[in-house]
Amino acid sequence: TYNGGGGRDILFRDTAMRDVAKEPFIFTLRYRDENVRLDYPPAESSALFRDITIRNVSVEKTRGEHPSIEVQGVPDKGIFHERLTFEDVTLRDVNPAHLDGLQDSVFRNVVFESVNGGADPWKLGENRELIFDGSTQNQDQDHD
Repeated sequence: TYNGGGGRDILFRDTAMRDVAKEPFIFTLRYRDENVRLDYPPAESSALFRDITIRNVSVEKTRGEHPSIEVQGVPDKGIFHERLTFEDVTLRDVNPAHLDGLQDSVFRNVVFESVNGGADPWKLGENRELIFDGSTQNQDQDHD
């Protein structure tokens, strides 16, 4: 059982983050707390994140092993977060993004200036209809 919630119709903009301890952006249903007693029936439909815009944001340095952008749906159960839009986002000294269980979403001018360990900035799992537009890779790589 997953304890995660969701969110919709959110605009996050004009923000600079530095020295982030965990994920700067996380959209997941996979919160687990073994100490919580769930003695109620599950909802008929799963929570999810949808209609979220991240615009004009910079992230400089993340700590630990956490992804810079983490999206975790539950694709094997048909649960996909949807309509996330990242526009004009710059990331420096961060870990790669990990997207799994995302659909109908856009990454426009998402620039990884440097990725820890020189890794590929995108780790993609099972997703549907993602658009990568403009500069979307490490500036040292040519994958646009």
